[in-house]
Amino acid sequence: MHTKTIFLNALLLGLLATATGCGHGPRLADAERAKLPAVSAIHVLHYDTPLPELRSPEKSAPTAAAIRRTVAADPAAQVTALFVRLLARQEKLRNLQTPQPITRPVATNAREFRSKLNDGLVLELWVDDWTFSPAPTDAKSYVMHLTARARLSRLTDGKILWQAEGCRVASGRDPKLTLTDLTQGTRLRKALTSARDECAHQLLRDFSQRRES
Repeated sequence: MHTKTIFLNALLLGLLATATGCGHGPRLADAERAKLPAVSAIHVLHYDTPLPELRSPEKSAPTAAAIRRTVAADPAAQVTALFVRLLARQEKLRNLQTPQPITRPVATNAREFRSKLNDGLVLELWVDDWTFSPAPTDAKSYVMHLTARARLSRLTDGKILWQAEGCRVASGRDPKLTLTDLTQGTRLRKALTSARDECAHQLLRDFSQRRES
């Protein structure tokens, strides 16, 4: 029985560490992809990330605001910055603009930005979920979950050209986070950096996928 329990716990942890992926909406048509370098500007916006959610039964658990102060970064801003660098390199784009922060709520349609951005395309990114929950095999350790979405739209008519329904990242055994780590910085920032890297690469892989004919 003990051996079976160990096996099941190990299997669950392995699934958690690898159960990441990027759901997708509309994929970018080849004709639209070919036009990207000639677009006047690809504006980049990232929405502010709400405070994280900590699911902990501990009375000594830090507040969401304390965790945010400790990490000293906005996950959406970090994912956007890396994704834009990777995208510019892959698609050979020189018209990607410097990412700009924007407050929520998420726009219903890209046409909402026409008065400020005038022309071109707009690439938006936001974080839907930023959660810390107990690890399945160790109640004193916590797993960070991060889900981000992105879309590329035309400003003129608001048409969505590409959309990733969500890059989903769950930290595994490295780095292992304790309640103390959530307010002391180093390991928490390492976890966010790992999540940023994985999420940005998931989005890039989704962007690279060709539309089925």
